[in-house]
Amino acid sequence: MFFQVDKQKLSTAIQTVQRAAATTTNTPILAGIYLKAAGDQLEIRATDLNFGIEYILPVKVRREGEIVLPAKYLTEMIRRLNPGEVELNVAEDGYTAYIKAGRASFDLLGFPPVDYPARTLIAGEKTWQMEQSLLREMIEKTAFAAGKDSLRPILTGVLMSFKEDSLELIATDSHRLSFYRTSLAERIEGEENLVVPAKTMEELLRSILAEGEEAVTISTGGGQISFHIPGVTLTSRLLEGQFIDYRQVLPADYETRVRVNTGEFLAGVERAAVLTHDKASSVRIGIDEAGLKLFANTPEVGQVEEEIGAVVEGEEVSISFNSRYLMEVLRIFDEEEIFFDITGSVNPGIIRPVHGEGDYLHLIMPVTTRAGVKE
Repeated sequence: MFFQVDKQKLSTAIQTVQRAAATTTNTPILAGIYLKAAGDQLEIRATDLNFGIEYILPVKVRREGEIVLPAKYLTEMIRRLNPGEVELNVAEDGYTAYIKAGRASFDLLGFPPVDYPARTLIAGEKTWQMEQSLLREMIEKTAFAAGKDSLRPILTGVLMSFKEDSLELIATDSHRLSFYRTSLAERIEGEENLVVPAKTMEELLRSILAEGEEAVTISTGGGQISFHIPGVTLTSRLLEGQFIDYRQVLPADYETRVRVNTGEFLAGVERAAVLTHDKASSVRIGIDEAGLKLFANTPEVGQVEEEIGAVVEGEEVSISFNSRYLMEVLRIFDEEEIFFDITGSVNPGIIRPVHGEGDYLHLIMPVTTRAGVKE
């Protein structure tokens, strides 16, 4: 194998793919990156058998061939080369790559490509398409709420629910829940519920563009899912199990609705969070006709109080929430104002945009501990 390509393009491709390579494994070749030069392009792949990324890069192929090189060393070496053209040469009867760029050159020992897992082919495909920018926004506003606890693996995923002419994304760690619904351009038959690992969704965010014009093609079959945009394909195993019935926890109505400036609310919670040192990191929120009153107290340190003007309708209420959960959801909003809906001091709070409230909402369970309550 022998090809030539611009250093920056090769570095971008390798850094994208290496995120799928295994970091801890008893099979060393899975810590490698597969490269195959054929025609006028380079196929670059990495997988840990649960998640994989493939990148197709146009290159000048002088001699076709394939090899697997250790991801860690290949990524770092290419990244540190000076700008310009890179040559990668592998003898036909060996597994050592000879890499040259300008005055720098190095050799890198590889693995026999025949031992590397074959490309994943999704059998019995079902396929959908949607805009990159829309899918990106949906993931940004949901995946962060997925669980991290391996004891409940189904909650470490994001539910993708396809229903005829709509798509819903839902993520929850049982303390909070993000829900986003959008319409699909093409109507589909039946319903499909897929639980995609949050890690896969987070990696997809790095590949799709905020203003990408090309559609994302989503395919599923055989317990796997793939996301394809021109040049890049991500493939992942789906999580097995029954996702929670999230509709049972979504309040149908509210008793108190607060319309508040997003930035002011976030800044107030951030200041209050400085003194939320109790186990639940709770911030107490009092709501009356004047707006919001934030309170946090750590006896050995001090306390903080702050008032935030807001438009309030409904009953007065006092309720506590985890400050980190509040900050994480408030930071994803681009909208100047949000609705903060409460259905009682022991029921979840709902945060949603002022406009298009049917499309996105975020639910947070209240903190029931008395920590942080002003006496």
